[in-house]
Amino acid sequence: PMVRCRTAFERACEKHSLAPLYKEVEYNVHAMSQATLELLDEQPDLTAIFAADGARAVGIIRALRQCGRHVPDDFSVLGIAPDTVADLVNPPLSTIDFPIYDMSYRAAKMLIRRLDHDPADVEQILIKAMIEVRQTTGPPKE
Repeated sequence: PMVRCRTAFERACEKHSLAPLYKEVEYNVHAMSQATLELLDEQPDLTAIFAADGARAVGIIRALRQCGRHVPDDFSVLGIAPDTVADLVNPPLSTIDFPIYDMSYRAAKMLIRRLDHDPADVEQILIKAMIEVRQTTGPPKE
């Protein structure tokens, strides 16, 4: 999944003539906050950040507040998180959410088939994610 995500990101940047801009950080709020401050120093005109998960989005929002930027008025934040996590972020986080129940159900069926010694080939199923716009995304800047 990470390879497909990275490839899609690079293609979207190419399609819109944007230079890829990202930071790889440790899995904690402080690291994301620090990376956000670094990105803002490097790219002061930046208006949006995507976080790989909801917990890291808290670090982004913390850094933005520290810099005097307001979400979503002058900065948008999007993350990957279920509704239960998105609603814990202040303001509620706009997210890409995956249908966990459907994914779990399909995975369990595949595992059961394997345990029953079904000779079926290993399969890979791509499941469509949903974008849920909440209060951390604003209109594009001109």
